[in-house]
Amino acid sequence: MRILLIEDHTRLAGFIRKGLKAARFNVDLATTGLSALEDVGRVRYDAVILDLGLPDMDGLDWLSQIRALDIKTPVLILTSRVQLQDKVVGLNAGADDYLTKPFEMDELIARLHALLRRPLPTLGQTL
Repeated sequence: MRILLIEDHTRLAGFIRKGLKAARFNVDLATTGLSALEDVGRVRYDAVILDLGLPDMDGLDWLSQIRALDIKTPVLILTSRVQLQDKVVGLNAGADDYLTKPFEMDELIARLHALLRRPLPTLGQTL
């Protein structure tokens, strides 16, 4: 399974990448929203882990852009924004799951597995 991790905090990105690799995920790292848009446009990812606090754009703007392009890749928001309203906004913007920092690696991996068990909608299918 190939995951795009969008996280600008170097140490945290390394920790997440190491944990996901130990769980047998292939992980590509993007540290900016722009580079992540380029990556998701050229590579088919099984899931995306998205931090909302990116240096060049808000993660919610990034999410809106890929959803507008009809990219249906499951997106798990991983952020320090912990308020209920933040979660509601993120999920309503098109995220498939929302996990707050700090987090446990086992929970992140379990949530990724849960997302990956869901079938993607096919063309013409109504949800």
